[in-house]
Order: sequence, then C-alpha cells, then structure tokens
Amino acid sequence: MKYLLFLFLIITIHKDYKSVKNIPIKADKFLTDIMGNCYVIKKQEIIKYNNLGQKITSYSNGALGNITYVDVSNPLRILLLYKNFNQVIILDNSFAEITEPFYLDNAGIDMIDVACTSNFGGIWVYNSTYMELQRFNTGMNIEQTGTNLSDLIDGNQTPNFIIEKNDNIYLNFPETGIFVFDNFGSYYKTIPIKGLKRFDVNGSFIRYYKNNKIHNYNHILLKETQINLPDTTDVLDASLVNKNLFMLKKDWVSFYRVK
Repeated sequence: MKYLLFLFLIITIHKDYKSVKNIPIKADKFLTDIMGNCYVIKKQEIIKYNNLGQKITSYSNGALGNITYVDVSNPLRILLLYKNFNQVIILDNSFAEITEPFYLDNAGIDMIDVACTSNFGGIWVYNSTYMELQRFNTGMNIEQTGTNLSDLIDGNQTPNFIIEKNDNIYLNFPETGIFVFDNFGSYYKTIPIKGLKRFDVNGSFIRYYKNNKIHNYNHILLKETQINLPDTTDVLDASLVNKNLFMLKKDWVSFYRVK
C-alpha cells in the first residue's frame, strides 16, 4: 500500500471566537458546506441553518425512514442515502427534489453504506461486494468502475465517508485511512489518518475534528496545524469553515465566529 511519511511538522494555533448562537437539539450528526451552512441530521429529518444559526429549510421523508448518509459537498446537489430502502435522493439548495430517486436495487447493488454526488452529474458509490468505486448516471447505468481494493484492505472493512473534491474522490476507512482516487475511480494513494468519522477537503488540506482540536493537514507538504476550540466540554464534532466554527454537543449545536 502506498503510504506517505506521516506528519513532520505540527503547529498549534490559538484563535479568538465570538459566540453567535446555541441551538438546543439532539442531533445524530452534522455537516457543513463551503458556503458556511450547517446541516443537522436528526433521524428522518435534515435541517439547514446559515452561519448565524438561522433555520433556512428542512426535509424529511417518512416513507423512507431514517437518513443513513448525507453528502453536502455540492450545496446545490445535496445527496441523501436511505440504506434500509436502498435509495438515494438528490435535493437542491432549498431542499426540493431535483431528480428521480436512485433505486440502487435496479442496479443490482445491495446495502450501500456511503454515496456522494459526482461532478459528471450522477453519483459515486462504494460497492462492498466488488470492493470498488462505481459511478452511475441519473438512469442508474454504470459509467465508471474504479480500482479493485482487495489487495489494499481487508474485505470486512466498511467505509463511513466519501466526498468528491478537486477532481478526486476521498473514501474513508476508519481502520486504515483516507483512500484517494482520481475522477475515474483509479486508486492514487492512502492518507493514513485513522479513526475519522468525516472530514472536509479544501485544496491540498484535509480538515477534521479529533481529540478536542481542529486539525488542518496538508497531505502534499505533510504539514499539520491544530486549532484550539473555545470550549471542549462534551464536544462530539466540530467544523471550521472560513471564519465560522460549528460544534456539535449532546444537546446543542453551537455557532461561533472567528474574531
């Protein structure tokens, strides 16, 4: 496996924050987009807030049950995966459905764990049966098959996050790290950061929350900065987008602004 020599320089940064708003909510998870919006997922519902903590819109589909996975990498094409029904729905920025649902059963795919939108207009999924990325068009016809990973990972490993950014696909296996592919699904390298639930990609930087800090890792230069948080009590997740900081706690979502 192609591993990089991991981290030769770590710098800790202290920032000053201004509290903007605290929203009382018991959320399963949250995500942020490049525009500074925050998406809170609570069982069957996804709620969109702006960077001031103001609710913009929400969406739920009781017929499909709980939302299993969400991709907000393209804020104009929000992807929702309903694993129990093996369906994917695409929403626009106001949460209106903009395509027919992707019925994964029709493509012969069972129980997908992660999926993301593609710059080509369809979706990427990781097919655990064949251990490869697959890209489908809106008609659920396969258009691209990626590198088979059977020589790189144990077949029992399950990915928990996927995102397409900068003409690359980033697929996370918590036990191994972040697998990087080109936009045709061909394997390029592994970034050996383990134990992640999600991350953001901005150019050559991988940004993620771990051990009560925001980590900003340049996987090209192998440099990392660590950013302290204004509060580390019971923080489940955190995301820093531009000058907006979002923190997920057990009963709250907190919004901050970097001074």
